[in-house]
Amino acid sequence: MNKVLKIISLLFISFVLTGCSVEYNLIINEDKTVTEKIEITDLISNFESKGFNISLNDYLDTLIESYEKDKDFKNYDITKILDNTVYGIQFNTTYNSISEYIDSVKKYDHIIGNINTSNKNNRYSISTDGVWGSGIFRPDDGSNRLLDTVVNVKVQSYYDIIDSNAHQVYENTNTYEWMFDSSNYENGIIEISFDDNVLVNNNEVSNFTSNNIFLIIILIVVSAVFIFIWINRRRSNKI
Repeated sequence: MNKVLKIISLLFISFVLTGCSVEYNLIINEDKTVTEKIEITDLISNFESKGFNISLNDYLDTLIESYEKDKDFKNYDITKILDNTVYGIQFNTTYNSISEYIDSVKKYDHIIGNINTSNKNNRYSISTDGVWGSGIFRPDDGSNRLLDTVVNVKVQSYYDIIDSNAHQVYENTNTYEWMFDSSNYENGIIEISFDDNVLVNNNEVSNFTSNNIFLIIILIVVSAVFIFIWINRRRSNKI
């Protein structure tokens, strides 16, 4: 079974009656490695209301143990999320290159629809057809009811984003965000293209440079004042 389908199918045992929250975060780093983090969470009250014959802590431990024994997850750091109100699992991994991530992204086909990718002259493109898999926004039981699923996808890049259909763009961090729920998931297409030859001068870098320039100017002014005072004192002593 597809790796991501394993994640979804097992976690949705507890989520299927109500829906869940999925946070997908991708960072294209300056050294061209790619960091991926996936969080799938739900309210503890929803789990308790379903009357499963297993404790929540044991349920999460069992899931994590099964993933850790699976060769498909050998490069993932898998941890449970459990606080006063929310439970879930977090998956973290890093790809050695952008092309390695692009080659692997097809594993999401059965979750967010058919995925098309391309790589021409270090210009990468990823697009989906917007046909979400069953069990994400609608249950697998064939009913027409909608689940309270919320999916947020964020892509942050140190490299130039050429084009995207992101719902929200945060220019200061070059982050692109898509937000899907039962009201807009139909035809919920994701499109993004980027060029790994062009680094982005984000505000953090600009602010760092500006702050340094400001400090240099202050140092120059202070130094000039001290030099002026020192010269005047020498002149006074000679007189």
